[in-house]
Amino acid sequence: MTDLGVFINYMAMAGYSKSEVTKVVLERNMGVNDLPSAVAALRSVYGQQELGMSEVLAGASITTPEQALPFMQMHHYTLQQMVVVLKTVFSRTSGEATTLLSNQFLPNRVYTLNEILNKVALGYSSNEESTILDVLAASNVTTPRAAIVTMRQLGYDQVNEQGDLTIITRVLKNGYGQNEAQATELLIQDAVYSTVMISAGITAVYHANEEIGRTAQLLIGARITDSLSAVRYLAEQEAGIDLTARVLHEIYHEEMTAAINYMSYIPRYTNTRILLAVQQASGTDPLFGYLGTLKLQGASAYQIANELEKQGRLESTFMVGTLMKLGYSKESIVYELLNRFSTFASEEELAQHFVTTGFTDAASIAKQLLRTKYNPNEGVRPARILILALPAASHGAIALGMRNAGFTSAAVISGLLTFGFDDTVAVLLKQLGYPAAKASSILEEADYSTEERVIRLKTMGYPLSEYFHTLGGYGKLVPILKRQGFTAIEIAQGMYRSNESWYWILKYLDEGGFSDLPTLVQAYYRSGQPVLWVIRDVYQYGSTNINGVITHRWALKDVVNQLLSNEPINMVTLAGLINYANGNNYNETFGIVKTLSTAEQAALRNQLGVANFLVGDHVPNVVGLTVMKSIGRSAQQAAVTLKSAGGVSDYKDAALILFMAGYGVTDVIDAVFDNYRTEIGIQVLIALFSSGMGQILKDWDKYKFVITRVVNIVSYHVE
Repeated sequence: MTDLGVFINYMAMAGYSKSEVTKVVLERNMGVNDLPSAVAALRSVYGQQELGMSEVLAGASITTPEQALPFMQMHHYTLQQMVVVLKTVFSRTSGEATTLLSNQFLPNRVYTLNEILNKVALGYSSNEESTILDVLAASNVTTPRAAIVTMRQLGYDQVNEQGDLTIITRVLKNGYGQNEAQATELLIQDAVYSTVMISAGITAVYHANEEIGRTAQLLIGARITDSLSAVRYLAEQEAGIDLTARVLHEIYHEEMTAAINYMSYIPRYTNTRILLAVQQASGTDPLFGYLGTLKLQGASAYQIANELEKQGRLESTFMVGTLMKLGYSKESIVYELLNRFSTFASEEELAQHFVTTGFTDAASIAKQLLRTKYNPNEGVRPARILILALPAASHGAIALGMRNAGFTSAAVISGLLTFGFDDTVAVLLKQLGYPAAKASSILEEADYSTEERVIRLKTMGYPLSEYFHTLGGYGKLVPILKRQGFTAIEIAQGMYRSNESWYWILKYLDEGGFSDLPTLVQAYYRSGQPVLWVIRDVYQYGSTNINGVITHRWALKDVVNQLLSNEPINMVTLAGLINYANGNNYNETFGIVKTLSTAEQAALRNQLGVANFLVGDHVPNVVGLTVMKSIGRSAQQAAVTLKSAGGVSDYKDAALILFMAGYGVTDVIDAVFDNYRTEIGIQVLIALFSSGMGQILKDWDKYKFVITRVVNIVSYHVE
């Protein structure tokens, strides 16, 4: 034995682990007589507490209960020791231990059934649980999950007619060898009892003060003062991961992070179990530990939410908080929130959850709303949620966020008209795709005054013509538009397109600040009115009738002159307009044409050349009569006008002017004879046509080009 002890010491000093040394020693000393001395040698080196049955069995390459029992029998281990090994090393339940021992020893009559049952009862501390286990065995119950169902059917979840899971939990622990986490998971998955009831049962069985107190005394006796040593010692003592986590929390007062770190030194403790144990030891709801396990196993936020619903814990704030603690993304969290709570949760509640989960911009929130049950054509409720969630954001930013996320412009505006339409939204109407008329209507619905609407619409670049008809009240509107820089022409065009009558167009312009004649004439003509009506309408608008006496605000000549000054109209067209305005007062028309045709007269003089001596000072009358002839006046009518309005009393001048205006020879003779009969006698007339007039007729070919020139000049606008 001394030599074996030296060998063990040598191996240990060489750096081999206890398990490696044990394996080598036991492989070489497996005989019935050799094993006790080998185990004694190992214990002399590693200490009595350091070499347990788990190491002995591992060293002997024993991995199953079926292998362990004949090995222990061969080496004279007691039946009680075998029960302890089945329970502690192989984690077998009392029922499983009974079956294994019976199969191994009853056929050879090594032990009787009573001996086996007694040792199992003793090894598993059976009292009330043993009775229950017998009942379960009689019911052919072999799994802890089935045991929970059967015990509930038999009423073991009630104590004094009150729900109590202490008995069921104790059976799971002592009868089926379930640790705290396993028992918790089984009860939660059973989905019958509330988490509060489960927690009470788990605490009563697994969190008794006596257990933690005895563990503290054990650590003191072993002179262990630091956390890591305690973890290693408890692992070697098979104290269990849940008790170890409690020791770190209740004795060493370690934070969760430190506790997880220390427990990670034990290879057989998985991360999932460490996390669950530490969370439970720290006082966390057992459900959270279970959910954490599901998360580590790949469960989605949807599956976690389903589990909460299954346990009757699906409340929005609790669900959001739980999913956040478990580390799910904010998108997956609010997706579950909206799918499960949007129909009955208030806007305030949903907005707060968006804030809690970390959403900070309108587009992201709006996108989440559209991922679930929200209709992109309905914006009232979404707008309210966004406004509450983002109190510091402008409503314009919220509008753009909703639109960019996929809500329609109509939905966006309807929502903000209900809960907060302001200037930051108003300036976006064109960007949101609204035509001018609709934009104007929206502003009106938002209680913007007419002038405010005009300012906003103009700022956005809408042409006045596209929304003029929506503004109404032209009496007040025209001054507003003038203040905002719109011209009389733009305003007149708006009224004309709105089918306003000629009189009111002129009146609104006049009283709205555009009262000067040039502006009125030009605006009215450019409004779209037919040119035929322009002079007449403006002239009549400026007329008043007092006791049958008609007075005009502006002379007809001035009205005509303003149109002529601003618009390219030839004299022939103008004469027709004048006649329409003055009721065919040809003398007045002739006078106005003579006065205003200065450009035509100058053009004629320039083209007459050598014929200028013949026409002389009669150019104004020639131009005037040419115009009158063009609008249908006969030579007779022209002669009357020439004599009365043209101031021509000499028959020879009259004949020349009529001739030059383009009238035929016969018509001229008849007209002069009829209108200048008093001025000339028959003999003079005969002499005239036998001498002077005859000479003119002879020279017709020479001067007829003048007539053509005059007609051309008055028929086209001359600058």
